Amino acid sequence: LGSLPVVPLTTKDPIELTLTEWVRSGQLPKGFVFGEQSEMKAILEEGGIAKYTKQDLISDEIQTNIEAGKLVTKLSLGYGGRTTFCIDDSFVLSKLKFDAVFLETNDDIGMEDYNQRFDADFFLMVSELNILIKALIDSLGREAKL
Repeated sequence: LGSLPVVPLTTKDPIELTLTEWVRSGQLPKGFVFGEQSEMKAILEEGGIAKYTKQDLISDEIQTNIEAGKLVTKLSLGYGGRTTFCIDDSFVLSKLKFDAVFLETNDDIGMEDYNQRFDADFFLMVSELNILIKALIDSLGREAKL
């Protein structure tokens, strides 16, 4: 980034291998739960792409695709009962959503003080996102040292 030495986050283990193992085993790190979406790509280019929505991710159909050589490249997850999101094999988080009950944490601050409420909500969400990213980095095999 210009003269700023910024590099993308890279984990020690390829993310798609870790995501695939989570789905294959049906086991997630503590605090995480499966969502209902995934995308799988074949290792070989002509092998195709499988996208699942509103699907039990531990189903026989998905297990068959893993056995056939497809890797999970996108996976929807929940964390701590407060956030849901989709992560891909580039560590891009999308569809980030905070639980409504979690967002009510700052309801004691009236909406008439817009700036104070905005600051409190922003701090709450950024703090939760910080916790989520740290948990993801740890769960995906830690950050690779370049």
